[in-house]
Amino acid sequence: MQVARIAVTVILAMIGSFAVLTAQEPPEVLDEPSEDAPDYAVDLDEFDPPESPIFSASDMGDEWELIDTNDDGRYDYAVIVDRSNRLVRAAMDYSGDGSFDNFYYYDRGALTVHEIDTNGDRAIDLRIFLADGEYISRYEQDTNHDGTKDRVEEYGEE
Repeated sequence: MQVARIAVTVILAMIGSFAVLTAQEPPEVLDEPSEDAPDYAVDLDEFDPPESPIFSASDMGDEWELIDTNDDGRYDYAVIVDRSNRLVRAAMDYSGDGSFDNFYYYDRGALTVHEIDTNGDRAIDLRIFLADGEYISRYEQDTNHDGTKDRVEEYGEE
């Protein structure tokens, strides 16, 4: 399947929400699991991810590394890494209101899904699916914030 070569940043800007995971340098990716992996690194064979995003830092478990990137006293970035130091999950408080609103899901370090609470109501209203970690293959949007996706676009074979 050939995926439309539409850059993530272009389509996100077009639909009115743009979030960038540039709050810190990405962790170094290791070829093999490391005994020196951070204490919070998860073993993917034993990791049971939550079914829905966690909006509050106080509700996140020990597997999350919480970071205050702007030194305002509130966590605004959180990550889960595997034993090879690859990203598994990430969350970001993009709006700065103290609640995580951007959620990133990775497969072997490649971004596969980006979920966004665009209006701060602690509900996901935009879900973006990526192929090869960089090309949008599909997105779903709840444009009127009623809990039902009412706009779906797919980008696939041409």
